[in-house]
Amino acid sequence: MIEQFKKSVIKEPKRVWIIQRCIDAFKDQYENWMGYSEDRMTRDEMAAALRECIAKWPMYEFRGHNTSTKREKGAEVNVYM
Repeated sequence: MIEQFKKSVIKEPKRVWIIQRCIDAFKDQYENWMGYSEDRMTRDEMAAALRECIAKWPMYEFRGHNTSTKREKGAEVNVYM
């Protein structure tokens, strides 16, 4: 009975993503983008925020950055658009 309950519980997506602006990609230099890095986001929220940043500030390059120190197998660390 308990095992069945554990399987039926929906897990909350992890909030580990922030948005960063590229300063120099060759030197791997990025800065946290104000308004998009104070609160951690889920992957879906990050993807929407990344599209929003690109639309608002087309002159900059942005990435979604995973702030988790523990990397899950197959998890992308950075997402570029």
